Amino acid sequence: MPFGKNKKPKVVSQTTRMKDRVAQYIARGDWSRALRALLILQEGAPRDMYIARKIGEMYQRMGRTKEAVEAYKNAAKLYAEEGFLYKAISVNKIILSLHPEDRDVAEALAALQASQTSRPMFDPEHEVAVE
Repeated sequence: MPFGKNKKPKVVSQTTRMKDRVAQYIARGDWSRALRALLILQEGAPRDMYIARKIGEMYQRMGRTKEAVEAYKNAAKLYAEEGFLYKAISVNKIILSLHPEDRDVAEALAALQASQTSRPMFDPEHEVAVE
């Protein structure tokens, strides 16, 4: 067996390679190339929350506030839809730091925070929800 005992050849997907490239661009401070690669990735995975948030970050780093806000809104929506409320709250706070007069985002943030405090916490020791 050419790959050794019980070892399989490592298959790296195109998506993984592209994400690695994005990381390299970001490490070099090449926001434009990172953004282009992220936009390509988003075409293949429009519901990927990480990609959506990174697109907002790249626009923000490039000083393109309007586009950053729109990308972050998409990320916040995806996080909320998938139940990642703390991340949705965090992204909404970023949006408000960029665009403080956005009433829709302020209202969405308030609603997320209210729903977060009204949800029961899970007690793993007793395996029940506690209120």
